[in-house]
Amino acid sequence: MNLIFMRHGEAMDNTREILSSQEIQCSTLTENGRKQVIESVKLLPKIDKIYASPLIRTLQTAKEVADSQNLNVEIDNRIREINWGKFNGKENSAELDEVREKQVAGDFFIRFGQYGDSKYSIESRLCDFLTDVQKNNFKNNTVLIVSHGTIISFMKRILGLKSSHAKKGKFEVFNDVDFRFLEKHKNLLSDVSNFEVSKRLKETDKIKNGETRHKYVNIAKDYNNIEFNNETLKYLILGLNDKLSKVENTLKPIDKSKKEIILVCIFNNFSEFFEKWIRHYVELGIKNFVLVNNNSDDDSIKKINEITKNIKDIKLDLYNVEATYNCFRACSWRQQILDIYGINRWYLNVDSDELFHVDEKIEETREAVLDLLKLKEKDYFVSFTLNTTYGLNLLLSQLELPVSKVITSEIEHNSVFLSTIEFAKKHQIERIVLEREEDGSISLENDFSKALVVINAASNIDGRRLENIKKLVKKIKKQGGFVIIDAAQALGSNYELLQKVPADAIVSSAHKMYSVSLGIMVIRKDFAKFVKTSFVGGGMVSGVSKESYEVLDGEHIHALFEPGLQAWGEIIALKTAIDWLKKQKKTSQIDNFADEIFEFLNTQKGVHVINKKPAPVISFYHDELDAHLIAQALSDEGIMVRSGYFCAHYYLKEVRKLPHLVRISIGLHNTEADVAKLKEVLERIFS
Repeated sequence: MNLIFMRHGEAMDNTREILSSQEIQCSTLTENGRKQVIESVKLLPKIDKIYASPLIRTLQTAKEVADSQNLNVEIDNRIREINWGKFNGKENSAELDEVREKQVAGDFFIRFGQYGDSKYSIESRLCDFLTDVQKNNFKNNTVLIVSHGTIISFMKRILGLKSSHAKKGKFEVFNDVDFRFLEKHKNLLSDVSNFEVSKRLKETDKIKNGETRHKYVNIAKDYNNIEFNNETLKYLILGLNDKLSKVENTLKPIDKSKKEIILVCIFNNFSEFFEKWIRHYVELGIKNFVLVNNNSDDDSIKKINEITKNIKDIKLDLYNVEATYNCFRACSWRQQILDIYGINRWYLNVDSDELFHVDEKIEETREAVLDLLKLKEKDYFVSFTLNTTYGLNLLLSQLELPVSKVITSEIEHNSVFLSTIEFAKKHQIERIVLEREEDGSISLENDFSKALVVINAASNIDGRRLENIKKLVKKIKKQGGFVIIDAAQALGSNYELLQKVPADAIVSSAHKMYSVSLGIMVIRKDFAKFVKTSFVGGGMVSGVSKESYEVLDGEHIHALFEPGLQAWGEIIALKTAIDWLKKQKKTSQIDNFADEIFEFLNTQKGVHVINKKPAPVISFYHDELDAHLIAQALSDEGIMVRSGYFCAHYYLKEVRKLPHLVRISIGLHNTEADVAKLKEVLERIFS
């Protein structure tokens, strides 16, 4: 295989002589850097594959090559610049030189400050990368790798290639590279790692035997470069010295020679709910239990022995520890358990109280969702699923409705746009795509008779809201139609819009309500009669015979869309998010920020804003700058945006014929400082 290593051209941070890692600086190529790259591109041979570091300066360099040879660029995070840790964004220093000297002298584990790279971490990821390069390319291929000077030097040493440090914008060609050197280097890293592990274990043994806190601190710094605070260190050491004593009357001791999974649980006062707890995990297939009693003052141990005596095929070891609990000490107790049962096996660490009051908490979340929408429990039920897309597909794929057409709009997310295509195909009915007004509304002059209407309450492209939603739903219902609302974009930013809307179904996502990844389905109870179940599983049936089953209904009707084990923790978390959301001020702050960003973008040369008016989401493109590069540059500054077509390909690409866009989303957590930083960074990018 022929390899070509190419360094990016001169970048802004090169001229300022500062170190620039990923995710911090917006370090683009200078005009001189672009010229360097263009000159090199003319001299390159034919290339079969291009790999590039994800930083913007390397992507700009790789794009010049890719455009000249009509190739795609494969971005690989493993060939990114060194993570300079605390030295990032700074000039070279004597302290940095000292770290470099230690690395050159053979210290594989010293880091560039806390969380920075070490020689071992750099070479490990580069060995992985080069292994994949060898595996994924033909022997006679010519592969171009666009990266950074020091990273390129590392790769050449790993492959046994001798040459000088890569110059900015230049390349070196190596024909018929011998990858045997790579295997030798991987073996070297393995030897280094094994040596360090052995060394660390010896030091840890000393600590357990009572060595000082000072020694513990030195080990942490030498091997991990992690700054433990005094309290953490104190409790870790105390925990290692706390004696776990085995309760001798354990009825079913674990066979340590069998490498089956072990569940580990530290508990206090377990008697009230132990039976429910252990039967839950036995049902999941757990057979080995290690329980640590921490100062229980009830009859926990008696209860554990009584209950486990009647459960077949399980093994249980019981320990006592009398020290005062905290999470750091508990880590050390678990370390002792690892020492006892061995590290070459799987462990499941759980809490003793995680399963209790779950049913009540889940019902509280269902009630909270209905309360947020001001809908009544007698009319609606709430089910939870993976996300909005899954919920819409789950619902539409099982509906048998008396309709002759399905209606949607042109600005829908693919979750609606695609699922309505499939619905029309399945039922062999007409599908109508309506235009939306500039304010997001849909004309009431349309014919909604015998129609299923599936539309969003707010656009994820430009924030347009379905301003006439109540009148529209009323009109659809009056004409004998049905309506499903995609509320993903609206529920977190403007839930008032959806309150008391008598839709047949409202589907949304918890993560856009400042919660976790979870889908929400709010379904009218009399609408459920049109659901013909085809996606079924445990938890949603009241009875099963050889050839049939009965689906739960009544107060358990929500189970209609909840087959299998649900994400109980995420569901409970949603209730907390709803409570928080209701306490927040109205969206005036978001609206003010939207006004400011909208006005700013409209003053920038070469920028085209898609929005007709300000909204919580604002999308734009630039005449000359690629949207993905703008997004990457913003990401390097810690500003998260989206780029592309936002799962609205039909409207943006086919109808509007637009290039890829950048989307800015404004939330309740944003501040004036965030907006100021966004404007400042965008000005730099645009200039």
